[in-house]
Amino acid sequence: MLVITPIGLGQLGVTHFAYWLLATYVTGLVVSPDLGIGNSVVNEFGSDHARGISLKTHETRIRGLTKLLSIVALTWLLAGTVVAYVYSISSGQQRDKFTIFVSLVLGLFCFLSAVPASVVQRIQLSQEKASQAVIWEGVGKTAGLGLSLAVLLWAPNLYLLIVAYMLPVSIFSWLNAFLFLKSQGMARVGKMPSVAQAVRENRHTFSVGKWFLLMQVSYLLISALDPYLVNIFGSPNDLVYFNVAKRPFDLLPMIVSTYALALWPVFRRLRTQADIVRLHRLFLSVTLVSVGLAALGSVLIIMLRGPLYSYLSGGRVTPNLPDLIYFLVLMISTASVLISTNYLNAVDHIRSQAWVFVAGAILLILAKVLSLVMGDVHSFVMASAVSYFLFIALPLLMLCSPTTHKSFMFGFAKGGPAAIREE
Repeated sequence: MLVITPIGLGQLGVTHFAYWLLATYVTGLVVSPDLGIGNSVVNEFGSDHARGISLKTHETRIRGLTKLLSIVALTWLLAGTVVAYVYSISSGQQRDKFTIFVSLVLGLFCFLSAVPASVVQRIQLSQEKASQAVIWEGVGKTAGLGLSLAVLLWAPNLYLLIVAYMLPVSIFSWLNAFLFLKSQGMARVGKMPSVAQAVRENRHTFSVGKWFLLMQVSYLLISALDPYLVNIFGSPNDLVYFNVAKRPFDLLPMIVSTYALALWPVFRRLRTQADIVRLHRLFLSVTLVSVGLAALGSVLIIMLRGPLYSYLSGGRVTPNLPDLIYFLVLMISTASVLISTNYLNAVDHIRSQAWVFVAGAILLILAKVLSLVMGDVHSFVMASAVSYFLFIALPLLMLCSPTTHKSFMFGFAKGGPAAIREE
């Protein structure tokens, strides 16, 4: 994205580049494409993996999940098409409403085409083989970057750029799923279970998944709607300013997330062993390191803001220093949340954090809308950072404290996993 931004602004212009941003942000807007099903299998399959139970025993379930997620993806696409149409005619850019509509639908299709394969990535995580999925995702993003640059340099076109940037990730996601299942002896085409059978065999998965769905929908309200709110209450220029100013900072959570998700099964193992001291020491040390990395990276961005933003925008955007400082606060909070959520997932403290996200989302969306109505994009940046820390990061850290989990861990040590499972 850092490479595409300056070239895209020059080749497509501010308006079409803003529409490309809207299409790529669809990946955040449809923040729970699998309805929480993928995350809900991590603990269950991970526990079986620790006991030496082969994934082959779950072959029918996995096939059923893939079939169900194909139906879910198609449903999302149909619903998203309707929403895209409504958004395009109410966005305020009447001359470009068709362009906005087609861009959003293309982005939806490219993103949702990978949904059925995404459950395999979570299964890989449960088997402590998440690195395989990360590698193939990296290959897909690299291919997407190369194709995007080719489009911009030789055939600049908004629609081609959307497909070139987003579709390779989906293609390589399917390749990763095929190769992993083949390594587990499940790549042969077999009889797919009926929808009713798939639902019946995964009933517990859906029961747990509803809390992940609630969290992910709340996350949509917390952050994924940001560019759309800015575009509705502002203008394409405001959207470009917000995107360009925030773009370098977006790399920092990506760095933390590369290892934060892999900690989930590690936290799970320590929780299963009721090793409270090591569990909390690991959580504390990783949180401090992650917050430190986010702070250090943010400071470097602020120090190099002159040449960095001149390169990104070709001199078109010069972010205000206070906005960059608020982004620093937001990145520190985000790094903390990434570790906290994986820790809370591993210790089956899913329902409590779901309610934190729900309450936080309501408060954040109110703060953001008020900041845009009463102020401008700079007020929006301030409201986003401060409210995210107060209403999301801080409450989650409180849930992770040893005092909060003392009774949970004691109950697990005496009564086993069923004694403390929230879901």
